[in-house]
Amino acid sequence: MDKGLENYNQIKHFAIDKGASLFGVADISDKKEHINIYPEKILDKFDRAISIGLRLSSTVLKTIVDRPNKLYTRHYKIVNMLLDQLAILVGNKIQEEGYNYIPIPASVLLDWTELTAHASHRAIAYYAGLGWRGRSSLIVNPQYGACVRYVSILTDMPLTADAPIEMSCGKCRACIDVCPAGAIHEDGYDLDACHKMLKHFDKTLHTSLICGVCVKACRGREKQ
Repeated sequence: MDKGLENYNQIKHFAIDKGASLFGVADISDKKEHINIYPEKILDKFDRAISIGLRLSSTVLKTIVDRPNKLYTRHYKIVNMLLDQLAILVGNKIQEEGYNYIPIPASVLLDWTELTAHASHRAIAYYAGLGWRGRSSLIVNPQYGACVRYVSILTDMPLTADAPIEMSCGKCRACIDVCPAGAIHEDGYDLDACHKMLKHFDKTLHTSLICGVCVKACRGREKQ
């Protein structure tokens, strides 16, 4: 068996066994613009990024009506913590095999205005074949929709890479119809409007710049 495929199967099995809902590998050799780690030369040998997804509770999401709540906020944070733990467990497995890894925190922002992090989990998940970029800018997985949180692991381990899936939101308008900020449109996503509403929710509901309304609405759509 090809070494890259052998490694892929080994690490995927390990990740799923530890609780991951989704697993994919992206070739990032020519996509380093999605990564913000310095010094940049440390990334020279890191040509693969593993994307791990953890499904959110569908029942917790049902408690969201037209705004976030503290139950969802806490659930969101705990899922992020579990993802960070998964990244360390998988990364240590990679390290035991003689390779290097960099775990990218599931939810640590470098710029609160642009909402940028050490790496774009959405871009990595997309290139790892775990979903397409929906109208809400979230990754839409065919099975779970947008009801997934992601973490990324950069590595120099030889791994067979997945490819983006050729699907889209089609005629679905679910996220557009429910967005409390009116930030989601047929032809784009208004980050400023979304961020303004998140700050309003945080000020009035103390929900830590978390919404979840569009996440609840998105169950995934096959290309139409």
